[in-house]
Amino acid sequence: MPAQLDAQQAMPWFGLTERILVHGSMLWVAVLAIVLLREEIDRRAMLLKASSSQYTAP
Repeated sequence: MPAQLDAQQAMPWFGLTERILVHGSMLWVAVLAIVLLREEIDRRAMLLKASSSQYTAP
């Protein structure tokens, strides 16, 4: 592939490969964000539940 770049020859699959790599990394970031957000929501729900169970009505 680098030899074709140096010779300025057509590389029809290069664009597809580049798009797959870029979109794959973007998908990885999106999945990571979703996982982290879900964990944070679960953690906050547990804290809220624990704090409300400690409250006793007069």
